[in-house]
Amino acid sequence: MDAIEVVGDVKQYLCHHEPDVGATHFGFAAHVLIGASDRDLADSFDCIECSPSMFSEHFGVSAWGTGFAEDVLPGGEVLQCKAWGS
Repeated sequence: MDAIEVVGDVKQYLCHHEPDVGATHFGFAAHVLIGASDRDLADSFDCIECSPSMFSEHFGVSAWGTGFAEDVLPGGEVLQCKAWGS
């Protein structure tokens, strides 16, 4: 079977709070619509985007049992970046 090449495209990116450009300690939930660039259809993904320091603060072993850390499951969509918008 021959491989089919599909080029992905972010159709829409929604977040309730976008950090200041250059922020290095941040975290927010985002809703991303991604689909093939030659079609209008898209799949929906909910994810958490955060800095490594925010990840450590909220999802480290010390946060277990607080309720927030249990919302993230292994294999879930947690994206990390060192600084926002840089």
